Amino acid sequence: MRFAICFLAAVRLCTAEVTDPDPGRFAKAIAKFADHDKASPPPKGGIVFTGSSSIRLWDLDKWFPKLKPLNRGFGGAHFSDSNHYLEQTVLKYEPSIVVVFNGSNDVWTKKPPMQVLEDFREFRDRIFKRTPKCHLVVLPVKPSPKRVSIIEAEKALNALLKSEAKKDARIIFVGEAFKVLMKNGQPDASLFDEDMLHLNEKGYEHWARLVRPLLKN
Repeated sequence: MRFAICFLAAVRLCTAEVTDPDPGRFAKAIAKFADHDKASPPPKGGIVFTGSSSIRLWDLDKWFPKLKPLNRGFGGAHFSDSNHYLEQTVLKYEPSIVVVFNGSNDVWTKKPPMQVLEDFREFRDRIFKRTPKCHLVVLPVKPSPKRVSIIEAEKALNALLKSEAKKDARIIFVGEAFKVLMKNGQPDASLFDEDMLHLNEKGYEHWARLVRPLLKN
């Protein structure tokens, strides 16, 4: 298994990089975050969730009511988009914990996992430079019935993210968040919304069960 993952990652290392999409497509979503902050300035040092639509659609107030996390996910985001807007969505809050889910849209648009890893490294480095005591909780790229055709690329990226997380005690890679969405070797359709891409409440319940203890500790 380890050899297969390493081989797959090596193959993708040689694959040509894909041009990042224009981050300007999220200008309105980021502006709404700014408007929210002006109306109700969040305290610094809290918990920030960020990344793509699986974060944006997560009802954090329901699943983490006492922790009052800030949701700064924006649908369709790549890691490159998160880096472009990192100041507005994460750094300005100087968080104590950042929970990130990203990478799914990257590999769906055929970005090599190594390219996505480099974007993750920039994401990590900039956060730790601003807030050295911050902890980073990394959710793996999730499997889904709609994108089952890229599940091997998702696994390759997750293997790289897991390996990177081991290098720094401040990073926790929640590998189980991939496994709980699988059944008999395939994505468990009962845990996904009608679009077969995003999680339903049962799916988010699994994620919340895994993430909640990490935030409390």
